Amino acid sequence: MALIGVVSNPRSRKNKLRPERLRRLMEFEDPLVISRCTETIDDLEHALQEFYRQKIEVLAINGGDGTIHLVLTKMFRIWDHDHLPKIAVLKGGTINQVAVNCKVRGNAVSHLTRIVSNLRTGKPFRSFVSRSFVSTISMASSSVMGS
Repeated sequence: MALIGVVSNPRSRKNKLRPERLRRLMEFEDPLVISRCTETIDDLEHALQEFYRQKIEVLAINGGDGTIHLVLTKMFRIWDHDHLPKIAVLKGGTINQVAVNCKVRGNAVSHLTRIVSNLRTGKPFRSFVSRSFVSTISMASSSVMGS
């Protein structure tokens, strides 16, 4: 059973500039991981619905700040708000301000490798909560719930 769902935006700047890194994420071989490359919004919605059905514990987002915003917005429309997965940001964009604020280190593949290792060993995930990030998520949640 997969516990980590990876969403990759192939149009993000780092993914365009480093196609080998995107390929390594898409071919990441571990039974805990499901990787989906989402070319369109429909692809993203299908991937998130699949992850929801699989009851993933971690949603890893490989894209930039815009991708993160879109994925979280779509996620709130699909998931039961009481059972949201943990979010991992894999630094796949141009600016990556969310990843910088969350103190994400390393490249996307090394970060995913650490996440898998932590899940296997039961090591707790490092949590990072910033007031601005929580406010952004809260605003996205309330606007989605109101629609």
